[in-house]
Amino acid sequence: MAAAAATPANADKAQNTVPEGQEVTTVTPEAGAKRAASEVVCVRQQEVGSRLKAQKVCKTRAEWDAQKREQRQAVDKAQAARWKSN
Repeated sequence: MAAAAATPANADKAQNTVPEGQEVTTVTPEAGAKRAASEVVCVRQQEVGSRLKAQKVCKTRAEWDAQKREQRQAVDKAQAARWKSN
């Protein structure tokens, strides 16, 4: 039976067949991105100057991305100010 489903002639039938009572859900890339952005990610951050102290910080992926973007903008601004003063 399994060999018959694996043959090229029956491959289309096997892919398009859904057992009765089951629902087919299609996930669009936008829905997957929203789901990924709301996923909570926890990171263990080491305290500066200590080898043992660490703190667990949990944020959503969107919050981590926003923090990373803000930090990058602060660095760019500081570097641009340095070059303007010379």
